[in-house]
Amino acid sequence: MSGRFGLACLLALVLAATGCALPAVPPPASPQEYRDMQAKWRMSYPHRTILLYNLQRVLDVDLNPRARIDSMKVLAELSGQDDLVLEELGKVLADGRTPQNLRDEVLTFLLRKDYPELAPYVVKVLPPVRGSERMRSALLEWLVRHPTAAALSEVVKAWADVGPSSPTTESDFRLVVERLTGRSWYDALLEALNAPGFTARGSAIEVLCQRAVAATLKRDLMNLPARTEAVIVLQAFVRRFDAVPAKAQELLSMAHIHRMRSGLLASAAELSVNWRRFDGYRFNIRDFYLLSRLAADPRYSSMTRAELVSDLTRTLPRRRHVRWHTLGEKDED
Repeated sequence: MSGRFGLACLLALVLAATGCALPAVPPPASPQEYRDMQAKWRMSYPHRTILLYNLQRVLDVDLNPRARIDSMKVLAELSGQDDLVLEELGKVLADGRTPQNLRDEVLTFLLRKDYPELAPYVVKVLPPVRGSERMRSALLEWLVRHPTAAALSEVVKAWADVGPSSPTTESDFRLVVERLTGRSWYDALLEALNAPGFTARGSAIEVLCQRAVAATLKRDLMNLPARTEAVIVLQAFVRRFDAVPAKAQELLSMAHIHRMRSGLLASAAELSVNWRRFDGYRFNIRDFYLLSRLAADPRYSSMTRAELVSDLTRTLPRRRHVRWHTLGEKDED
């Protein structure tokens, strides 16, 4: 059961089970109202009723944000380790319409309750946290208490998204990775590329490429005992093309080519090496199709890049130019 409708039904069932109907005075919806109710004990509501009533208000996107925050504070006073409450509040964090001040209240509460499904939200909040050292420490401590592959994956994805930004942000991400893994951030990301449970390999290679010396990174990748497809692919392209992908999408393209076009790798790599030797060419995965086609054509397979350009310069002007246009359009080149 989830959502406002499900909670409303559950609240009605709780009221019915306790012999209550909704009276003129609703359950308390702020810390002060709750204290006032306690002082007038004869008007009190059952604990579960107050809990569900305020949870429903926190989830109500049509309710005034201030009122939602007041109800969140009531939940913070009443809720123990209630799985329903924790799960529903996790949805508040996931909802892009949630106001920032309410999001902060919910996140603080879930951190205190050590809710285990917070990794995607914690890593999004961490980089902007500058004014509150206490919140930053709470986020770091939560991540360290939950050193899972999922948490590390989310941290690395967020790190790749922000890029090499401010020194403070960079320091935050390095610290989190090192505290999660107990290793230097560089060694941790290399090992993550080779870990079957890690799901942010493209982001990890982006982070490494932007921060590590290229020659060192290539050497260390080649020294890994390959346990994942990603490392097998990386080693194949370092060995054949002396290339490491700079972006996650490039790693995906390399994996696709390695899986589906492995028979073309050797000849394309030979031509790439030839171009690099004579023309200083640097391989890019976007060039693979062109390289593989040229390598398969005896007319071009032994040409340097400069010779190929010269040949195209001579032959293209002799090709017939065909103008494509529809009736009524200007015949433009």
